Amino acid sequence: MLRAMSIIAMLMLRLLGFGIGTCAARLETKDQMLAFLRAHPSRAYFSRLVRDGPYDVAMEVGVADGRFSEHFLIDAQPKTWYMVEPFPNKMLQARYPPSASGRRAPRRQLEEMPTSWASRGIGTTSTLRFFKAFSLDKAVLDAVAPESVDFVYLDGAHDYANVARELEPYYRMLRPGGMLAGHDYCKYDERPLACRGCADVPACVKYTEYGVRHGKGDRRVANQWGVVRAVQEWLARHPELEVYHTIENFTRTSLAQDGMDYDLVITNTYNPSWYVFKPGTPVQSSSASGSPPCGAVVVDKSNSLLPQLSANPSCPSRFQHVQRLPNHAADLTVAYLYYRDTEYLERHVKHWITLPRDLLKRISILVVDDGSPMDHSARAVLEKMRACDVRAAVVRVGEDIRWNIGGARNLAFALAPTELVLLVDADQLVTQSLLEWSLRHSKYALARCDIFLDFPRKFPNGRQHRVHPATMLTSRSSYWRVGGCDEDFVGNYGFTDVHFAARLRQTPDCQRISSERPIMKHVANFTDAMALEPAPPLIHLERVHSSHDIAANKAILRQKFQGQLPWSTDYLRFSWEWVFGADGLAQC
Repeated sequence: MLRAMSIIAMLMLRLLGFGIGTCAARLETKDQMLAFLRAHPSRAYFSRLVRDGPYDVAMEVGVADGRFSEHFLIDAQPKTWYMVEPFPNKMLQARYPPSASGRRAPRRQLEEMPTSWASRGIGTTSTLRFFKAFSLDKAVLDAVAPESVDFVYLDGAHDYANVARELEPYYRMLRPGGMLAGHDYCKYDERPLACRGCADVPACVKYTEYGVRHGKGDRRVANQWGVVRAVQEWLARHPELEVYHTIENFTRTSLAQDGMDYDLVITNTYNPSWYVFKPGTPVQSSSASGSPPCGAVVVDKSNSLLPQLSANPSCPSRFQHVQRLPNHAADLTVAYLYYRDTEYLERHVKHWITLPRDLLKRISILVVDDGSPMDHSARAVLEKMRACDVRAAVVRVGEDIRWNIGGARNLAFALAPTELVLLVDADQLVTQSLLEWSLRHSKYALARCDIFLDFPRKFPNGRQHRVHPATMLTSRSSYWRVGGCDEDFVGNYGFTDVHFAARLRQTPDCQRISSERPIMKHVANFTDAMALEPAPPLIHLERVHSSHDIAANKAILRQKFQGQLPWSTDYLRFSWEWVFGADGLAQC
């Protein structure tokens, strides 16, 4: 009966335009992915949702000896692959050797090990993150942001208590449209609950030859009953979800026809896997083509004086998420870029609450949290400090992307509630005099394509400090008329300010106004404004694996200057969510 259903599904898939055998058609919607999995009812084909579908970031919880992770890395080459395993065995350590410190060994050491992924060229195009931890350890749950993962596969402890506790936190990690799945979904004298898809529970089956070879014995699997109960109780609390399951009727030959390795897919049992789709539209991936992730917006310059953000034609569904803060009569947005330093932000909040109330009424503060771990998030600081009369909001980038400075700036100018924006790094303390000066000069910034840069800085004792290149006062339309920040530079260090200045020079009728070279009478008092106070970090916090090597971005900049690479028009290549103050109002 199950085989007949599978054949019918294959025929339906052909009618939908998908080929069988190569499985190379793009999978872009839930209906397409579901039809594909019904025609290929094995967990092995979850990898095709990354290779041929909209998924980029995936995770396996319970890696065991690393064979299924190896299958994913070979078949799908995800942008990011998370692995969680508390007890790495010798087989896993041979594939992905740890150093003595618990981190990955140096690349040279990895390449000297003949069975390692690095020596075989496996996973070299993916960012690999390994957690030697239990699935519910704080180190894992804090490191992976909510709505930052496309696919999660739970294959750790198979008892009721552990599965029941894992479901909700790992479901929260999923982006809209993502998939949560798990192994060993089979009934063992259990009654299904009243939830969508729960009546169809497959039976547990005997151990495979692989399981027998590893000492399991040729008998029915009797220890997986808790998975069904845990999943269905959770589904009963989520009536919007429907559960589906695989059949695992694959053979060595059937997998080989689709270019898959049977020995990486086979487990101790042929027990099915369950899966659910999180409601929403998945972010379209470009991993299959090797190009950068699809950005949410492009810049429509049909009106060169007032360019607007438009839906990216490559993934138009993402445009609906670009929702600005409500304005509430503010005249100026102060946009801060933030990463991890909670004491830093606390110092800013303490400063905000000292500002005159009449001044605060004209200001909206937007904090862009650039993927901080949850225990160092900007939201936690603002919730704790309750800065009354301050209209502050936090938007959080879902991924912890190395050197995402340009992307974070683009997000600030995309979401700012006012046309006038003062952009500052978190290491700059914005003084009352600078805020008042910015509001007084708003008519100039809004009337023309003027970009105010190179603000002076003074310590409280009056000592001068060098200008900060990242501080900017301009309008949203001027920023996008210049072209914003090119996100091709994201992921490597350097040249963010340099390439923006270069695009500014190339933009007709736009001018850079600098404190070092004031060119207009209305900024004659630029240097007299008590612009900024330097605020070095209280603690030094870098992203994991961040590097200050400028070679990659230097090469990109040279290619763009020489016309070998175009300036990118693909912006906001990540997920984000409003996590604090999304109504644009003071919180107390």
